[in-house]
Amino acid sequence: MQANTHETRRIDAGEERRRRRWQMIRRLLQAFGWGVMLLLAVVVVAYAGFVLVTGAFPAPLRPSLAVHRVAISAHIVGGIVALAIAPLQLVPQLRRRGAAAHRWLGRAAMLGMLVGGLGGLAMAAVAYGNLASRLGFGTMALGWLTTAWLGYWAIRAKQVAAHRRWMLRNIALTLAAVTLRLWLPLLLKVGHLPFDTAYPLVAWLCWVPNLLIAEAIIQRWPRPSGVRLAHSGPATM
Repeated sequence: MQANTHETRRIDAGEERRRRRWQMIRRLLQAFGWGVMLLLAVVVVAYAGFVLVTGAFPAPLRPSLAVHRVAISAHIVGGIVALAIAPLQLVPQLRRRGAAAHRWLGRAAMLGMLVGGLGGLAMAAVAYGNLASRLGFGTMALGWLTTAWLGYWAIRAKQVAAHRRWMLRNIALTLAAVTLRLWLPLLLKVGHLPFDTAYPLVAWLCWVPNLLIAEAIIQRWPRPSGVRLAHSGPATM
């Protein structure tokens, strides 16, 4: 009997060590992923600011963007604000210990998304390329605005879990500013596609995979037992 008890304890101790090791690996992977996201976001924010000031847009886009200067400026400025804030909103320590900062950053991001999303809708209507480009960018802009509103509405209704889900989707769409600048050179330089072919593809590739990844993450989250959750200060906006 004592031998069986000792063996059970040894097995339990081994399982606990494996569980802790996996948790450590998962935290390291999450930290690495967050660091890469932050670095790319900073690079794209700096690039967008440079383009806004200098007007150094890709050559095929310059004629259209020069005519719609107000819309593109609103889109870039709003996008810069939202993209600069997005990685910070994913930091658990900020949500738990800096409730006020999380809320104020969320409000600033919402304002940025409103300005950037409306500018994006205006730009989508005259996007370079064909109908596929316009539909792709227009759908993304609508999704960006809609997920932001639903996330805000959820936290105002004290539905914290729903707020987290909608805001993860929203951040996935915000990061389209990053993935667009990864996909486009990949299609042009590696895929050897002409710009007229690559740009309509990028109008969808820059955000659809992001959203699918976000949905996969959300499906792994535990579901709340109730519809309404107790209010949690750090998760508010």
